[in-house]
Order: sequence, then C-alpha cells, then structure tokens
Amino acid sequence: MRWKHALVFAALAAPASFGQPHSFEQDVLPILSARCAACHNPKTSTAGLDLHGMSVLLRGSQNGPVIEKGSAEKSLLFQRVNSGSMPPGKEKLTAAEIEVVRQWIDAGAPSQLAAAEPAPAASAAYRSKVTDKDRQFWAFRPLANPPVPSIPGAKPGLNPVDAFLLRKLQEKQLAFSKPAEKAILIRRAYLDLTGLPPSPEEVDAFLKDKSPAAYTALVDRLLATPEFGERWGRYWLDLAGYVDTVGRDVQAGTYSIGKSRWRYRDYVVDSFRQDKPYNQFLTEQIAGDELFDRNKGAEFTPAQRADLIATGFLRTAEDPTDNPERDTPLLRYEVVHQTLDILTSSVLGLTVGCARCHDHKFDPIPQRDYYRLMATLTPAYNPVKWTPVLERTLPDVPTERADEIRKFNAGLDEKLKALQASLDKIIDPLRAAAIDRLIVAVPEAERTSVRKAALMPEAKRNPRQKELAAKLGDLSPTAMAAQSAPEVREHVAALAKEIADLGSRRLHYEDLESLYDTGAAPETYIHRRGDFESKGADVGPGALEVLSENADDLEPQPAYPGDTGRRIALARFLTAEATPASALVSRVYVNRMWNHLFGQGIVTTTENFGVMGAKPTHPELLDWLAGEFQRNGWRTKPLLRTLMLSDAYRQSSLPSDSLGSAPLKADPENTLLWHMRMRRLDSEAIRDSMLSVSGKLNRKMGGPAIKTVALPDGMVLIDEKALKDPSDRYRRSLYLVARRRYSLSLMNVFDHPVMNTNATTRGASAVVLQSLMMLNDSDVLAQSRFFAERVQSQASDINARIALAYRYAVGRPPDDAELEWSSGLYARERDRFLHKPMAENEANLNALAAVCHVLFNANEFLYVE
Repeated sequence: MRWKHALVFAALAAPASFGQPHSFEQDVLPILSARCAACHNPKTSTAGLDLHGMSVLLRGSQNGPVIEKGSAEKSLLFQRVNSGSMPPGKEKLTAAEIEVVRQWIDAGAPSQLAAAEPAPAASAAYRSKVTDKDRQFWAFRPLANPPVPSIPGAKPGLNPVDAFLLRKLQEKQLAFSKPAEKAILIRRAYLDLTGLPPSPEEVDAFLKDKSPAAYTALVDRLLATPEFGERWGRYWLDLAGYVDTVGRDVQAGTYSIGKSRWRYRDYVVDSFRQDKPYNQFLTEQIAGDELFDRNKGAEFTPAQRADLIATGFLRTAEDPTDNPERDTPLLRYEVVHQTLDILTSSVLGLTVGCARCHDHKFDPIPQRDYYRLMATLTPAYNPVKWTPVLERTLPDVPTERADEIRKFNAGLDEKLKALQASLDKIIDPLRAAAIDRLIVAVPEAERTSVRKAALMPEAKRNPRQKELAAKLGDLSPTAMAAQSAPEVREHVAALAKEIADLGSRRLHYEDLESLYDTGAAPETYIHRRGDFESKGADVGPGALEVLSENADDLEPQPAYPGDTGRRIALARFLTAEATPASALVSRVYVNRMWNHLFGQGIVTTTENFGVMGAKPTHPELLDWLAGEFQRNGWRTKPLLRTLMLSDAYRQSSLPSDSLGSAPLKADPENTLLWHMRMRRLDSEAIRDSMLSVSGKLNRKMGGPAIKTVALPDGMVLIDEKALKDPSDRYRRSLYLVARRRYSLSLMNVFDHPVMNTNATTRGASAVVLQSLMMLNDSDVLAQSRFFAERVQSQASDINARIALAYRYAVGRPPDDAELEWSSGLYARERDRFLHKPMAENEANLNALAAVCHVLFNANEFLYVE
C-alpha cells in the first residue's frame, strides 16, 4: 500500500502549489483507492457503490447519488468521510485528504485537468481548430445556386440536368448516346421506381402510345403507385440500419422480434409514398416525440402517433442490454456510439465516428464536436440511468390516458381474480378427479409430466405442456361442469359468463418502440482516447462546428414537460435553410437519389463527403439539384421526376456508334455519363421480380414481418410453420423479417446488406454462388414452375408460350435465334421427361418450366439495361 500513500501525498502537494482545482484522476482517485477500495470496488461494490472510476462513482449507490457537484456539504461521500463513519475501522481519511475531497466537489468534481486535456473553460482551444479555410471545403459551403448553363444548339426546353452534363461532355467533344428503345425504357422506369417489372399489357400500352407526353405520363403514374413507397423506402431503411430483431442477433437458429418494430418500416414506406418533405421526415425521426405534448389528452392524432413511431430511426442500433449480464456501462455506451454513427453517416455522409477517440485526422471535426453531438442523445440514452431495451417504449395514447387505462384494468383484475377463485374452487376438485380417472391410460413414464401439465392453468402452459395435457382430453371448466349436477353447471356457466363479460371490458393500448427523453439531461464528457472511464471536459449539446457560423452550442428550448429539447434543436439545425448544415444534408440526399438511378453518385463515395472522399464530378449540378430540391419543398418525387425526364436517364446503355472509340479514350470510366450505366438488380428486386413474373406476388402492404428459419445446412428459408396465410410466403422481400446477418439465402448471395450498424452502400458483385443459387434453389425452381403454369394457361402453342415468357421476363418478344434456341431446349427437356415415364401434359409443363428457369438466369432479367 506504500505506493498508494505516495500518490496521495503527491496529489496533495502538486495542485495546491499552482492554485488549480483538484481533479478526480490525479487527486481524488488515489485517496479513494488507498482508503475505500477494499469495500467499494468492481467485485465487491458494498451498498452498490463502486469507487474505481469517475463514471461508476457518478452512478452512486443503492441509496442514490453520492456526489452533488458544487456542494460538498450536500454530498453523501463527503458527509461520510468528514464524519468519520466511513471508511470503517481505524484508518480514516486525514484532514488533508478530506480537504482535497471537499475542494474537489465544491469545484464541480472535475474528472481530468491534465494539460493535454482542455478543461470546460478551455473550449475555445477546440474552436480554434476549425478555421475559415476548413469551412471553404466544397461540402461545407452554403449552396452556390449556380445558373443553368446555356448550351449552343440545344433543343428547346432542355432539361437543366442535361445542360450541366452536356457542357462537360462537349468540352471533351462527346455527347449522349442514342435514346433507349421504348421497351427498354419502360422496364428501366418500372424497376427503378417500383422494383417490379412491367406486365406485357403495360408494355404494349406504352409502345402503342405515340404521344410526346407518353413517357412523362408513365413516370408520373409510377411515382404515384403504392409500390414506389416500398421501393424507395427500402433505400432509407438501409441507411437507418433497420432490423426487426431486438437484442443480439448472432445465433442463426434463434432470434427475437420487436413487437412493434415493423411500424417504423411502414412509417418509412408511407412517408415516401406520400412524398413527405425530407426536412419534415428527418425532424420526425430525430425528435418526433418532442413535436407535441405526449402526456395530456385522451388520444393521439394519426400524425402524432406517426411522430412517435418515426423515432424508431434512433432505435435501430444493436442493443445487447436486454440480458442483465450484458447490461454494462461499456455496452451502454456502445449503443449510444452506434446510434450516433447511424445518424451522422445517413444524414451527413461523414465519418464523424473517427472523432470518437481523437480529433478527426482528415476532416475538421474536433473530438469535442463528437461528444457535443452525443450530448443530444444522452437524455434518451442515459448511460448512467439506463432504460433496458425491452422497456424503452411509449404507449400509443397520452400518458394521462395510459395511466387511466392501467388503473381501470387493475380494478377489473381484482374482480376477475375473485371470480376466478370462485370458479377454481368448483372446478379444481372436478379436474383432479378427472385426471386421476384418465391418467391410467397414459404410459407410466409420462404420467408425472402429464399430470403437472394438466393441473397448470391453461393460459400458463407452454406448447409442450399443452401437448401433454391434450392426452387427457378436454379438461376445460365447461367440460368438467358437464359431468356435474345441473345446479353446478348453471353456477359454472354464470361465473364463466361474468368472467368473459368483465374481460371484454378491458381497455388496451399498444407499446411503441420509440425514443424519448427519460429524464433530466446527464452530464456528457469528452472521453479521452474514447474510454468512457477516462473523462475529460464536460460539454453541452451541439452540432458540427464546421457547419456553424458562430460555433455556439445548440440552445435547446424544451416546449413540453419531460423533454430536454436537445434533439429537436439538432433537427432544426440540420434543416434550417440557407445554412451550411442544410446544404450538406441536401447534397448528401440528392447524391444518393442520383446514385440509385444512374448507378454511381455525382460524389462516388456516397457515404463520405469529407476530405478523403471523392470530389463531385459535376459540383455545379450537385448544388443546383440540392437547391432545386429545397425550392420544391424538400420533396423527393419532383427531384426524381426531373432526373428521370432527362435525356441522360433516357439514353441507351450502349455507346453511340457515331463517336467510335473516342468516348472510351476521353472518359473510360463514363464519369461524364456519355451512356447509361447497366445496373444489376438488388437482392429484393430479383426475388420480387421472380414472384411478379410467376404471378405469385402477394401485393399486400405493411404489417408484421414474415419469419424465416435457418436450417442446419446453413440455408435460410421462409418459415412455413409460422405463416398465418400460405400466400404470405410470396410477400415482397421488404416484409421478410429483417435480421442483422441471416437473410434469406437467395437474397444473401446477391449482396443483401449485413446490418452491423447500417448500410450506406450496397455492393453488386458477380460471383459463382449467384449462378449456383439461381440454378439450384428450391424457391427459384418453384417459381419457374409457377411461371410455366402461367404462360401455359395464357397461350395455346409452344412458340406462343415461349414468346409470352420472354415478354413477362424481359419485357420483349424473343428474336428468331432466341426462339429457335428456346424451342430446342423445350423439345430436349420434353423428350427427357417423357422417358421417365410421365404423363404428356406433365412433361410439357416441366419442359416449359426449364425454359422459364433459364430466363430467370438471364443477365437481361437480373440487370437493368
């Protein structure tokens, strides 16, 4: 113990000589380690008090907080050591040690005042790191609002998007490729806007419409479809890191689904379908609970309920604290860090998480900014007073009404309890006698288990106990009373009716998995080297200084009881027009929209707009689009409409023959967009397209997720046993249960994202597993069969059936060579099946299914041309 006492003496001497306040790590911790650690350590923590670190000290004991910053006299820790009641035994704190503790608490209980770590008053040192030069980086500047270029010789009414692109193309003596064929264009538009291919009838109608406005009408109609919300909502769910599971999702065979998580998914889909303004969309997700008083009133309006559901955006980080053994400070902070990563990467397109441990090495993001942002979340995710993940819910009625419902139901429960006791008094002897009479028919080895299950109240039996009890037949109160005297039957019937009537009067509300402030805002500290136990300066809520003119902290103004106003202040900071913050938010969003339609963003690193990210290929176009986006009320559909009506979008994916090899020499990467990029469908669109083409797609929207099951061989399939409706297995892929790592095998091989946090980008690999899956997967084979049945029922001869199959699968009839090849395949397969032997009709169908299966494997089916 001598070294500890030496530390105490050194701590007592050094600060006093300089007249500085004491700090916990340098001055107080050595005292506590020497005098108090025997009882108050991580293993023992007598009375729930651990004194080995600042964070656990601030957590307090089972009696409450032991430190009141700024007042030693009101602090339990000082009271106990000053009175001598603690520590027990003879070795008390000396007068000098007690004075250190008193001065430290009166000074605000600072954690660390080392020279390398700025004190709270030294925050100006952080501000000096963000310079005017930093703010001149292209991503951090306000929108430039550039004029649309004038292109000599351009056609009247040139789309502004084309004007910006053509200016750069002409500088390289390039031009757009020829317009895509109408059959290709309609398929491109359908898949991009709805994620589903057009039907042959829809293609025919478009080809027959010779009006100049035919394509514009098509785009407008697709933007108005419900499927648009499903397609584009999926993109946002990637950014949000949406999953249906709660807790850790690391075991393939077991997972737990949040009861109301799916409501956030449906909120996102509805928001895109309704074309909700993006600034409103963000505000609701960041601070929907702070937009109204959720405490008073009889019920919420649909909009208010949606606001609470929207905050599920900040509930998507993996939270393992559902298990008490994992409810540790380290994992609590990890949830906060992951939530902050999701928020900043999705909305700001920056690697803000790099500033968790130190100032960002490349971008002007001081470590202080990271923890100021974290301070906006800690009133809801309070690491000191943590709300377990399964309890982090809000009723879908105002707090007052929820209290009334609970009180009313408690009164009913008392009455029901009394009535049930009266019923049990009659039925239990009858049931016991029946069990004694019937148990002899059960094998002796099972009798104990069966008797135990039969005696247990029916509502409390697990599936196995229900199965065991069923071996004795019907043991319900009605069945037992039926064997009794008439007066007993009448009494039991009267009691059962009264119980049922009372039960029907119960009031209900749903628990929403929302985010909300759980109490007063805790103090937030800079974590030295990212270690939550190594506290630096405390900070208030704030945003990124490089996006702010004056670098002041946010000034939350809570409008309703129970709210701190921090998140609503952040949301308003991010969406306030004519600011660097809203400029970045808009640039990131419109760039992602461009990326989805053109296969590559104007900024190719869609997830990184920082110094190490790619520079925009067309910076003026990006700013014009972001400005136009805001001028159109932050609405997504007008933005997409502008992009899709451009010549750039409608051009062919094949280079123009007239330019020869010049484009490849001048712009081999096609960064100037001299032809449309060919894009592979994402995992959901591949499966959904097969379901659509086969005629099996269930277009029902919304609702709880369809469960999947992981088999011992590693395959993940739809859980047939969990289906309430057999047709649910053909729901769109959006509605399959979203897990972090165990997606449907068919989707997994096509780069379905792994949701460790969120997915800011998706890959588009081409690997042999994809071909093997499409050739051998049981679901693909089943859909090929359904596809064959569909075309066989709609066409009379094989050539007509093959032609119809092509029109369903790729939106066009086959050419002569394709028809010949497909007919040959059909004939060979038909002969093979007839040798089984097999009925002719069945052989014909199987042969046609082989042709349909090949079409599912065609690049033209798997890619958007």
